[in-house]
Amino acid sequence: MLEAERSVRRLKEWHGDIRLGDLTREKAREFKDALARVPTRLPADLRRLPMRDLLKQELKGYPTQHAAPINKTLNILSAIVSHAEAARSLDTVPAFKNPFGGKGIKLVVDARAADERQPFSAADLKATFSTGVYRSGERPRGARGEAAFWLSLTALLSGARQGELAPLRVMDVA
Repeated sequence: MLEAERSVRRLKEWHGDIRLGDLTREKAREFKDALARVPTRLPADLRRLPMRDLLKQELKGYPTQHAAPINKTLNILSAIVSHAEAARSLDTVPAFKNPFGGKGIKLVVDARAADERQPFSAADLKATFSTGVYRSGERPRGARGEAAFWLSLTALLSGARQGELAPLRVMDVA
């Protein structure tokens, strides 16, 4: 849900509080191109800026985004528009087509970027699971109690990234 809210917020920051029926393929592409210019690992003060203000800043030195998170944002927006279409909310808009759906709007995912993740080595696993968290039940304050134990273990067993698991709540998976 947070990602959907963030996706809609970014779209509003770029195009204003635009009506769904006024979204065009051209506006979707312009938004996609702007998203591609937003770097990752920004300090909090820059992350809080509206997208147009952020892109006016000096952003050299920050890593560029990969295609996958940009495409994820576009997929979320496509799903929101599709839901509105299914609810017949856009029936009055002549010849409306989902501007975020179909081919041509998504970025091509670089196969090399997709292969960057490597499995843990035996040394990595030994280093992680020989810590006090697993040996003696320590729970660091900054790790939110049991998350210190379960996050690494769940990531290892599920194949998910810790960054994908960390924001989850019990109600999200129960």
